[in-house]
Amino acid sequence: MLGHLMSPHAAKRLRTECCGEINMLLDEPTAKCFVLHENNIPKEDDKDPIKLFGFISCLVECIYTKRHYIGKNSETLNMKAVKADAENLYAARPKEKQYHVELYEFCRKEAFKLYTLIKASPAGLVIFKNSCKPYFVFVYLCQIEYHKKKTCPYFMWQGNEDDETMLSQCKAAKEQCYKIDGLTPPEQK
Repeated sequence: MLGHLMSPHAAKRLRTECCGEINMLLDEPTAKCFVLHENNIPKEDDKDPIKLFGFISCLVECIYTKRHYIGKNSETLNMKAVKADAENLYAARPKEKQYHVELYEFCRKEAFKLYTLIKASPAGLVIFKNSCKPYFVFVYLCQIEYHKKKTCPYFMWQGNEDDETMLSQCKAAKEQCYKIDGLTPPEQK
């Protein structure tokens, strides 16, 4: 898509730069959960990975609970809720809707493989002991890096917040791609 706008080398470089960061969706459920769990954030000098994993697992459980993504048996991802959420979030943007569903479909399977391997190990027993729902941590970790490992469509482009020039280039290219698709870019929060 960017090939029409710039040289192939420049387009590839821009895509790489715009897709280099993790993608944490800072929506309302995430913000509410951060507020609810902020007292449990391990201190900066606390190097205990078990405490950190426990905090992250409870935070992620909270986020997925608020989004209704946790299934009835509480160890699965509710894909009906994911699809319904995609319908609401991306009603006018079909590529984003499809990407959202594919991301969770892929990540739930990958997370299950990894979680199954780790949970029976001695290290897994120790790490998971005081955690909330550890499976969902693996889903979340996959989710925030999915665009770096699989595909990075233009609507996932962000850029590095420390590089204002690249940030503005990513934003401009992203907006141009929305226009090429005949869509209005979503409002930035």
